[in-house]
Amino acid sequence: MKKNYLILFLLFAFSISSKHTSSAQVFNDLEAARILSLSENKLIIINFWATWCKPCLEMEEVLWKNYQYKAVLDEFVVLRVDVDQVSSLSKRFSVRSIPRVVMISAYGDVIYDQKGFSRADVYRQYVKVFEEMPKQTNRLNAVIVNLLSKKDLNDQDYFALGNEYGRVGRKVQSKRVRRSFLSISNRYLAKGEKNARSEGVAQMCKTYKLLNDAYMGRYNEVIKKVEQLEKREGEMFHFILAYCYLRKGEKEKYKQHVAQLTNDELKKELLP
Repeated sequence: MKKNYLILFLLFAFSISSKHTSSAQVFNDLEAARILSLSENKLIIINFWATWCKPCLEMEEVLWKNYQYKAVLDEFVVLRVDVDQVSSLSKRFSVRSIPRVVMISAYGDVIYDQKGFSRADVYRQYVKVFEEMPKQTNRLNAVIVNLLSKKDLNDQDYFALGNEYGRVGRKVQSKRVRRSFLSISNRYLAKGEKNARSEGVAQMCKTYKLLNDAYMGRYNEVIKKVEQLEKREGEMFHFILAYCYLRKGEKEKYKQHVAQLTNDELKKELLP
């Protein structure tokens, strides 16, 4: 309980002082990084390194301290972990070689994981991926704040978390980043469906998993699954099918399902 009060107090403190806090600040403690992540709605980058690791030291100069990439890095909370000093985090993320960079949400879900460093590939391996990440995760973090104090999640918690990961992922343009968020989303939705205490929650979890699969390009598989459902009432199923047929280039079937949509937000999402 004391830990929960501490988290809430620190979140409040950071919310007040965030405008005076440098977003480029580098942390050595995961809890401190998590608090700033929640306060400023940013993802966390964990940089696993060691003083004896030559590629790590080279990476420090080429990437982390390079002013050319400052604007990109300022969009994240950076956690610097010396593997010789903080063995608990190294074990948690199964770090067996360094340098290694892991990007996580404030809830601890791994969004990106990259081992090694090459000066020639620094942009492709790291900077480009950082640029592709969503810059604001306020709705996702709002759900996470509510769940951090819970020891066990229920079906609606799983759905809420899965739904927000999915919402973020579906808005991302990069296919690899989108797939990462949607895969996390599907994992929580599957837990929500498995632990559902009502048919309604189970159906919502199943529906949004299909939506995620559609956004991951599994059009034929999704269409087949939707057509096999006994219950497929509601606009979301028409939206899912419209999205799949649009991406498959089947215009007539796309139009049939679009005609069933009355929700303007869903219609806008189908626009190129």
